[in-house]
This record gives sequence, structure tokens and C-alpha cells, in this order.
Amino acid sequence: MKIHHFVLFCFLSIGLLSCRKAENKADHTPSYSFEESGIKAWFYENQLSNGLIPTCDSCPVSLYDNALAAMVFQVYGDYPRAEAIFDFFNARLESEFLADSGGFHQFRHWSGNPVRKHQWMGDNAWLLIALNNYQARTGSAKYQDLQIALEEWLRKLQRANGALIAGFDGNVPNNILVSEGMIDAYNALPGYDDFHANLLEFLSVERWDSSQQSIHTGWAPFPHALDLHPWAFCAFENFPAFTLQNADKYRNNPFSMASRKWLEGYCFDEDRDNVWFEGCGQMAVAYQSAGNYYRVDSILMEMEKGIIDGAKAGTCGLPYVSNGQSTRFGSDPISDLEFRRPFAAANAWYLFAVNHFDPFALERIKNAPPKDRFWE
Repeated sequence: MKIHHFVLFCFLSIGLLSCRKAENKADHTPSYSFEESGIKAWFYENQLSNGLIPTCDSCPVSLYDNALAAMVFQVYGDYPRAEAIFDFFNARLESEFLADSGGFHQFRHWSGNPVRKHQWMGDNAWLLIALNNYQARTGSAKYQDLQIALEEWLRKLQRANGALIAGFDGNVPNNILVSEGMIDAYNALPGYDDFHANLLEFLSVERWDSSQQSIHTGWAPFPHALDLHPWAFCAFENFPAFTLQNADKYRNNPFSMASRKWLEGYCFDEDRDNVWFEGCGQMAVAYQSAGNYYRVDSILMEMEKGIIDGAKAGTCGLPYVSNGQSTRFGSDPISDLEFRRPFAAANAWYLFAVNHFDPFALERIKNAPPKDRFWE
């Protein structure tokens, strides 16, 4: 072992122990005031008659957002509302999912009709994560056929090197290799078999930055992305906690154009030109899983400064980002809509943190052989 690796290992071990040490939650009083009721109401008031939840009150419908919304309803024990979402997709198992190249479309109109043929791997994996959590909570096998179909489709996306392609555009394979989506799929498919082992082999060889103790995007212009830190920590057993501390490089302190308050939070990437509230919620959930409740408090207190009123009475929520005149991940510009309306994903991750729910926890412990756990 080279000397600089040894020094780094000692440093990371100290950080790991300090972050992994669970605080006594019973003795800890949160210093923030939850805005839970108004954000919870946002989901209830915005659910459409077909069961779907729009991304915002004037946005299309996203598969990922509906997977999150189904888990929000589960957190509150409202299984009929979660089932309304699952029923929508289950009814389209034959006509949509199993047609052509397979997979559910990423975006659709409020009517339920797809915006265009675009079957994104990560979103379909999140639907499976939501269904797995539903089955674990209820013991019901009502959606077993849908779960099996999703699992089989995700397996077919794997290539010889262990990577998963990003999905399909209609019948055309989308051959982008997305680290984030591969983490989703690893966690979504129950148990541990060759699919998981081969996927870990790819991530180890192609996407692991040992000096940073984090997974990278594989995209040279923007190799680091915030969500890879909390998602990897939550999805993989015994993942180094230093990856969460390392996410501080995305933190910044802007004045929110929507809530008109100064706040601190995490950006998508290292340009730090806004606060991405969904990512902040993901970090809160990850720190909660690490047992660092004081860091959770700090993140949620800052998130609350970004809360704005919803379009419907009694509702409120977090926008996609704190500011316009900025970019999302990479160089794509932010639209005005994205900082002026509450967004489903930001609201969902906030509520997950408030309710101590980690969507990845169900399948985190897969008992992967030590030789496959490249992060250790």
C-alpha cells in the first residue's frame, strides 16, 4: 500500500467512525419546525382522478415522481392512494410495458398518455423500489406480475461488461451508461446474484474514485454529481460515510428568488449556482441512515427556508431549485417554473426525512461477498 493511500485510509476511517456513530435519537430534540402538513396536503390535493401525481401543478407527469409519491402515501399508511398509482401502471402492463422494447415511458400528460416514447431505466427501477416497499409493508402480492416484469426488463439492459444501458427511445437502445440509474437498479432487484456482482464489477472498474470515496458519473465535463453520494451510501451496505462529508463541495448559500430568504444547501454539481432541494432531501435521508441527526436538523432547517405556497389552498412545498438564471446538472438552464412552483420530488424527499424513511433500506443489506464490495 502506498504511503499516501495509507494516510488517506486512516483519515477516512476516523471520519467513518465519527459519522457512523449513531446519536441517541431519544435524547435529541429537533431545532426545526416541520412544515409537514402543508407538504403532505400538496400530494393529496394534486392527485388526479387516474391516480397520477403531476411533477408540479402545471407540469407533466413523471414516472419517478409517481414512484416517490406512492411511497409518500405508504409512509402515512394511506395504501389506497398508493394503490391508485400502482393500478394505473398495472393496467398498462400488457399494452405499454410489454409492447415494443418494453418499459414504462418516463413522461406523460395528465390524461395518462405518454408525451413521447422514452423508457428511462432509472425511473422504472424506482417504480420497482416503490412496489417492493409496498409488498414489504402490506404483505400483499397484488402487483407481483408487475414486479416480475420490471425486474426482467431491467436485467435485459445489462451488457457484457456489467453496465446497464439507460433504457430505450421507442425501439432504439439508449446506450448512455448512467451511474445514478445503475445504483437504482442494483437496489431495486431483490437479493444478490450475477446481475448484482457484474454491475459492481463495472462500477468498481469504471466509476469508482477511491481518493474521493465516491462514485463518479463517467462524464468528463461533469464527473461529480450530488445524488451519487447519498444514493450510494443508502443503496450499498457499509458504504463509506466520508462520501457524505465529501458532498460538502456542492454546498452554497444563495438568496432564494422564490421564498425571498437566504438559505444554505446543496447544488447538483460543483458550479454551485443554486440549491437543489430534492438533493438536499436525499442528503438528509442519507445522514439519517448514518445516525447523524444533528446534520439532518441542519439540512431540514435550511430546506424550510425555501418552502413556498402551493397553488391550492392549504398546500405548500419546495420548488425544484432556489433560483433561476442558473443551471441544473451540467449546463442545461433552469426555467422560471422550476423555482416558482412546489415540485413532487423535493416534497417527497423532505417528507421521507421528516418521517425517518429511507426507500433504499429494504434492499440495502444484500450480503454481497467481501471481494465484490469495492468500496471496502
